[in-house]
Amino acid sequence: MNRFSIGDMAVILSSSDEKNIGQVGRIVSIKKFGGEPHYGLDVATHFYFRGDILSPATGADLIKAERQRQIEVEGFDMAHDYTEHHMDDLARAGAFYALPAHDRCRTQINKVWPFSWEWCKPTPDNRLKELAKAGALIAAEIDRIQNMERLKNEER
Repeated sequence: MNRFSIGDMAVILSSSDEKNIGQVGRIVSIKKFGGEPHYGLDVATHFYFRGDILSPATGADLIKAERQRQIEVEGFDMAHDYTEHHMDDLARAGAFYALPAHDRCRTQINKVWPFSWEWCKPTPDNRLKELAKAGALIAAEIDRIQNMERLKNEER
């Protein structure tokens, strides 16, 4: 059985509600039910899960969860990315978040950020969150390019 601490990230491997499987959340509470630890996850809503149905979240899990958040919360879906962004905008934003905070001020990084500064939301105290943003933005750029190529091929 996995042992988690408050603040650990975990992915749900099994659940009676299939829509929970694959969700990533932060452990926010730990309670004992019948002598067995149950972990409260901060996902869309607060749920408790037994330790044997949770797994530590991988980098890919965190990136996938961040990309899903960008789509569902921010409304930055593939249609938005295709119509609102130019080539490499999303990749450049991802590169910005991928750099450590101390390197952002030492370089010409201001030339890298492609959007209005109001959209820049660094979290230098949470490196994993910044790297998940970077990966999700790069994944969005890949999807945008693939969508663009697919549409070009359909026009032929």
